[in-house]
Amino acid sequence: MRRKSGLILLVAAVFCVALAPLLREFVLPRVVAKALAGEDAYRVLVLDATNATLLGAPEGPGKAKVTAIQAIRPNAKDSHGSTVVWDLNLAVVDGAGKVVTQLPERYAFDAAGQIPKNCCGESVDGAPAAHTGLAYKWPFFTGKRDYNYYDSQAHSANVISYKGTAERDGLRTYRFEQVVPWMKIPMPRQLPGGLDPVAVEKEGMQLWYTATRKMWVEPVTGIPVYIEETRTEELRTSPPADDPNAKPVVTKVFDGTFKLRPEWSAALVADAKDWSGTLRLLHDTAPLGLIVVGVLFFVTAVVLQFVADRKAARSRPSVEGERAARTLAEVR
Repeated sequence: MRRKSGLILLVAAVFCVALAPLLREFVLPRVVAKALAGEDAYRVLVLDATNATLLGAPEGPGKAKVTAIQAIRPNAKDSHGSTVVWDLNLAVVDGAGKVVTQLPERYAFDAAGQIPKNCCGESVDGAPAAHTGLAYKWPFFTGKRDYNYYDSQAHSANVISYKGTAERDGLRTYRFEQVVPWMKIPMPRQLPGGLDPVAVEKEGMQLWYTATRKMWVEPVTGIPVYIEETRTEELRTSPPADDPNAKPVVTKVFDGTFKLRPEWSAALVADAKDWSGTLRLLHDTAPLGLIVVGVLFFVTAVVLQFVADRKAARSRPSVEGERAARTLAEVR
């Protein structure tokens, strides 16, 4: 009986140890993929910029109140396996409530590692785009290191650097900062001030852009719980080729700092707190617990086998003695 029990415990030990890594490598990615592609992942972020400059704003330069509304809508139909597809739209609204520019985007990424998948009709502002680096969603168990972060305005990724640990609403976060250098960017399909992008380009003007982005990321879930973004956009004319001293004519399109509204930040903090427990369970607690249980089963199986062998060894001399006695009786 002890031998049979030991064999059962040994099989259970192997099962527990084999199941532990499967929770991380198989179960966790599918759980988070389903969650990130589901309706509960739909999210709207609202950021405000006060005392900003916006071309055509009724308040005038340096006095405008501008709101950026970022909508993230998961696309369950086009998501599959560990690939998650999000349809996004960034709308910029002036103080009068008028939408002055929009930036639609489709982003496909791996649910576990947040690596862009470059599939499923990725696009920015209606044009095909190949995302690189991170975008919107940070990796689970974000590290204290630099990453590449995609900028939809620039259509490229730049380094975003770890700057330290900070607490927000009782939550430990990692603070990251990115500086996007001045660069010429594609002309959007809609410009503030009622400008026609096609006519502007025909006049030889180019759109230039720079930004400084700060993000506070909860490291377990990879959720940015607070965002600040200072950006400047300018329309510039190309100086005449025959006059090296000529300076371009610059028209300020936008200049200001967007900050995430407190109530939206509080909602993200609550999401991070809810998700962190589940992620720690699947990534750390459950696998470690299975390994501990597997080791205990193995040790118990070994002990039972040892006891069974000792008992068999003790009973062997008495059996041999009985056989010898029977043999002697038969001879007599």
